[in-house]
Amino acid sequence: MSLQVSAVAAPTAQNHVTPEINRRSANFQPSIWGDHFLSYASEFLETDVKMRQQIEELKENVRTMLTATVEKPSQKLNLVDAIQRLGVSYHFDNEIQAIMQQLQKTHESDDPEYYDDLYTVALLFRLLRQNGYYVPCASQLSGPLAAQVTHALKQPIWKGLQRLEARHYFSVYQEDASHDKVLLKFAKLDFNLLQKMHQKELSGIARSVITLHLRVLASTVSKLVACA
Repeated sequence: MSLQVSAVAAPTAQNHVTPEINRRSANFQPSIWGDHFLSYASEFLETDVKMRQQIEELKENVRTMLTATVEKPSQKLNLVDAIQRLGVSYHFDNEIQAIMQQLQKTHESDDPEYYDDLYTVALLFRLLRQNGYYVPCASQLSGPLAAQVTHALKQPIWKGLQRLEARHYFSVYQEDASHDKVLLKFAKLDFNLLQKMHQKELSGIARSVITLHLRVLASTVSKLVACA
């Protein structure tokens, strides 16, 4: 009995055709910022050291104003409001809390000297509420006050970013005839110093991203070479 064997050759690796894979391109757009943030990489110069020294001196002057005795409580109210609106209240947290506690006690005692005008009453109400103190709810405006009301209706203070609100309030505060020049100068210097620090941080982040991209690119090239 004879055994028949098929003459058809078994498939080999050479006959196997790998289908071509069309990979979809991500088509990422280049960043609109480019290398803009790298220009912020300059180190702090001597002028920055002098700025810090000047800030410390002005800060102590403002602290003295906060702890000083005033003729009218409304003066202390306006000072606290200006400090918070100018974005430098983080330097004086303890002093402001002490003032707020005293204001609440006086408010609860119905001291009439706080209620001499609508603006003072409204400011006292907002500052106490804004700093976490409970206060029950109970004409025509002109000048800087009208501008503040108009801005508040479009962008409430509690919804805005503190630094952006501070930048807007600089122009409003300096138009107020009763503004304090020392406080205004201190707030502007503090704003500029923080801006420089943020710019330096952005520069560091931008450099880190570029370095990371280079590392990923180098790793990808190494893998391609290894697979070649």
